[in-house]
Amino acid sequence: SRVEFLAPVQDVRIFYAAADLLVAPSLEDSFNLPVLEAMSCGLPVVVSSRAGVSDWLVNAEDSVILKDPENARELSEAIRMLASNSSVREAIAASARQTAKKFSWAAHASELRKLMAKAMLAKSPCTLPGKSA
Repeated sequence: SRVEFLAPVQDVRIFYAAADLLVAPSLEDSFNLPVLEAMSCGLPVVVSSRAGVSDWLVNAEDSVILKDPENARELSEAIRMLASNSSVREAIAASARQTAKKFSWAAHASELRKLMAKAMLAKSPCTLPGKSA
């Protein structure tokens, strides 16, 4: 009665706004976009060390990373800790929001511009056979 499974929806922000945290203990995934969505909405997240997104997160700073996502006790302790400790939950949530900003379209576009500028500066003019520079 405390957990409800819903059909897919277009705009999930209302659910993130109503939530206290996001739990994503996946055993395997490449990145897990909902984790970043939740973080950008200021939610603390509990993620699996096997999830691709965990490579970009810092345990106990911007997330709680489960060492063994198959360990139910570790999972329940992580949830209980965040649910019962508002100062830790709020600190992780604030840091999570900052981490999520690094993955925004604007941040990626800025990094791509820098990379392209660097590549263009590194490119030396070519010399065609039989032509002098």
